[in-house]
Amino acid sequence: MILCQESKTAVVCSGEDTLLIEKATFSVQNHIGSFCGRQTESIFGKCSYDSDLVTKKVEQHCNDHRMCIVTASEMFFGADPCPKENKALNIYYNAMVLVLVLRSLLGLL
Repeated sequence: MILCQESKTAVVCSGEDTLLIEKATFSVQNHIGSFCGRQTESIFGKCSYDSDLVTKKVEQHCNDHRMCIVTASEMFFGADPCPKENKALNIYYNAMVLVLVLRSLLGLL
């Protein structure tokens, strides 16, 4: 899922599935190489939030829920490392039900 800066969206699983965030990044360049808005040449494609911190924040907000609302903003992620550049939030996730059921059956939870 790709979300441009200052946008808000719901991340949703169907049925009884729950979210499992795999990775999240918030940077000038999104995962397929396109951009949200016009970029300056000085930092072209090189500006981003720390991806481990972004992933952790989205995990804390979304994991184990059927739905969560995420906003691609400084307010959600903290101080902007490149405040004059438009960024894209990329969220990689799965909807999980079978893994949790199998772990429970095997006593791994």
